Amino acid sequence: MYKEPKIYFVKEEPKERDIWKYYLPFIKEWFYSKYKELTPPQRFGLKLIKEGKNVLISAPTGSGKTYSAFLSILDDLIRMSIEKTLEDYVYCVYISPLRALNNDIRKNLITPLSEIKEYALKKYDIDIGEIRVGVRTSDTTPSEKAKQLKRPPHILITTPESLSIVLVSKKFSEKLKKVRWVIVDEIHELASSKRGVHLSLSLERLAYRFGEFQRIGLSATIHPLDEVAKFLVGMGRECYVVDTTAEKKFDVKVKIPTRSIWFTQEEFDSGLYNLLAKIIKKFRTILIFTNTRSGTERVVWKLKNILKLKEEEIGAHHSSLSREIRLSVEDKLKKGLMKVVVCLGPNTKVLTSKGYRKINSLKKKKAKIFGFDGNKVLQQNFEDVIKLKGVFDGYKIILEDGSEIELTKDHKLLVLENGKFVYKRAEELKEDDLIVKIM
Repeated sequence: MYKEPKIYFVKEEPKERDIWKYYLPFIKEWFYSKYKELTPPQRFGLKLIKEGKNVLISAPTGSGKTYSAFLSILDDLIRMSIEKTLEDYVYCVYISPLRALNNDIRKNLITPLSEIKEYALKKYDIDIGEIRVGVRTSDTTPSEKAKQLKRPPHILITTPESLSIVLVSKKFSEKLKKVRWVIVDEIHELASSKRGVHLSLSLERLAYRFGEFQRIGLSATIHPLDEVAKFLVGMGRECYVVDTTAEKKFDVKVKIPTRSIWFTQEEFDSGLYNLLAKIIKKFRTILIFTNTRSGTERVVWKLKNILKLKEEEIGAHHSSLSREIRLSVEDKLKKGLMKVVVCLGPNTKVLTSKGYRKINSLKKKKAKIFGFDGNKVLQQNFEDVIKLKGVFDGYKIILEDGSEIELTKDHKLLVLENGKFVYKRAEELKEDDLIVKIM
């Protein structure tokens, strides 16, 4: 039987002395040697997490919410290490939807750990031992995975997909039997997607197999927070919500590369690259997003020739590149060494707004269709459309070639209607609609 999660919104801010009484003295002293004060998400979150509660923290980027999640965990792991009770198991799983962010987190954990270790030894003559941090994603090499099996990281940094693979790994999954904390970062990127559903299943599998653990969600501004909290904790559990969001100012400008709405492709390309060149010269570092991997490489090549940039000043970043190249670009970008990085947009979509299905169908006639990248329309050559034979209960669609699609009422498909391509939700489809086929 389904049990509704209990969600509590935290309003009262605890006093600092009530926060730090839970922490080792040298951790508090190290913190204030680096930072002047606790940020709002830290003031609210540090005490709740230390008390073992499930917590969702919503705060702007750069407000210190990651530290608010990890500081309590580091304190507990250090205590276990000092008491010689820290074993070769994973105690904390940090999950992020972005592989690039995972490498950042690893660096951002190793630095404070080394500083705390040095401070405790120097000021208190306490050796906190070794707290291991490791990353396990599709980029992790077999040799690194083998090392993790022998000496597993106490803090495992991973992605939703890699966690599901770890759970079916006969040997390494046993290293998760003592997990006490799971941190889901960038939860706003997961809560409304299939990746989020996949993650929810993985977390329930982890809890079913090895017992309950504390759940900590970190999010940028997102609403409704109570629904995201339910997504984080699942059925029948409690969650405390810390909302320290604030309005963030954006400077948005729309630039048009041509003087007229009537232009040739050559005029558009020339105007676009001239406009990009002016913007790049004006600022220290520029990120450019494209909708395809081939487009990314093409933009890099053209800008390199137009601006006479050196190899180390401009680079492409997308999933087809090797791990070494991507990490090198990320590292140089953070150090301010790159003038331009051209990336594949994180929310690039083609044809449908909620995923797509490849369906065999009869060929109709050659036509041109439009691919969609957000609200940007891109014209493409296309040959196939599918004739819809009927819509039945449960939104089961039978196509002209006999193939079937089962989908939710909110799933959107691109339909040819009156010579134009429009989105229709499944519940809006009718017989004889022509659905665009994904090539």
